[in-house]
Amino acid sequence: MESQAITSYFQVSEKVKFFDPDLISRMKIDLDEDKIGKLMWVGQLMNPYLAEYDIAEDLSAITCPTLIIHGDYDTIPLESAEIIHHRINGSTLVVVKDCGHFPFIEAPEIFFQEVISFMGENTRH
Repeated sequence: MESQAITSYFQVSEKVKFFDPDLISRMKIDLDEDKIGKLMWVGQLMNPYLAEYDIAEDLSAITCPTLIIHGDYDTIPLESAEIIHHRINGSTLVVVKDCGHFPFIEAPEIFFQEVISFMGENTRH
């Protein structure tokens, strides 16, 4: 298994998840043969279950403060984040403009500002 070829594949395949595809260069994709083998093993193990897997009904059991951050150009529809937000009582949904699936890469200032603010508001003393 050629780890450089797999790393190159991920760089190409993940690029579509960015609002600004040039920012893929900020994503650290460092896959050696051990990591690739583990990813493949987990994928094979989980794939039969994922088609039928739906956590939506279980989300209401979450009672801790929850922050959901979603890019408005994410390949996962915004409706998915909205469902999660509506099912977790008291959750906070932040939609980051001009951002894809990786707001911590494409909009780190906004992402970390939201996380730090959320943690400050929800830390128990």
